[in-house]
Amino acid sequence: MLRIVVPIIILMILISCSNDKSKNAEPSTNKTLDKTSDLTRNDVIKLIALSNGPLNLKGIDLSEVDLSKLDLKGAILIEADMTGTNLYSTDLNGANLTKAKLTRAYLNMANLSEVKLDEADLTFSYLSGTNLIGAEISHSNLYGANLEGANLYRANLTESNLGKTNLRCAWLYQTILTGTNLLGADQRGAILTKDEYIDGIKALEILERGNKSLY
Repeated sequence: MLRIVVPIIILMILISCSNDKSKNAEPSTNKTLDKTSDLTRNDVIKLIALSNGPLNLKGIDLSEVDLSKLDLKGAILIEADMTGTNLYSTDLNGANLTKAKLTRAYLNMANLSEVKLDEADLTFSYLSGTNLIGAEISHSNLYGANLEGANLYRANLTESNLGKTNLRCAWLYQTILTGTNLLGADQRGAILTKDEYIDGIKALEILERGNKSLY
């Protein structure tokens, strides 16, 4: 009887991790932009076109601005205010967001691999399905954030606050969690070791294929 029950339980976990993809849908961009923002979406697009290197937006107020699907690789966003900013599917690979304010920012499906997010405020932010491979997120506040299905492989979350976060089906293999607060975090279905299986494929095999988007 036990041999039958265990596979059924595993199957139920895999189905719950893959079925509800509606949470990763792009948010509506019809809401009114915060009038105090320093730049608009069009301003940022023009700066990207004119820039010969990494875009420097240090300390800029980008709250509530729609920056979805833009190429912001390597951008300098230190201490930038991105409260409620729409960064859906935005490429921020290698960007520096140290001490940035990203409260309730929408980062679903964004590429945040190798980013610097130390001492950042990510409270109640949306990071479902986000690529955070190798990200530096130490001493940051992610209280109440939604990280369902996020890829945190080799991310550094040392002494960060992940209290009440949604980590369901998140990839936590080799994630550094030294001194991290996980009180009340939902970790159901999270991938913790290379020997676990995703849709019948060993997690280690997915890693070796270089698949950086597991969900």
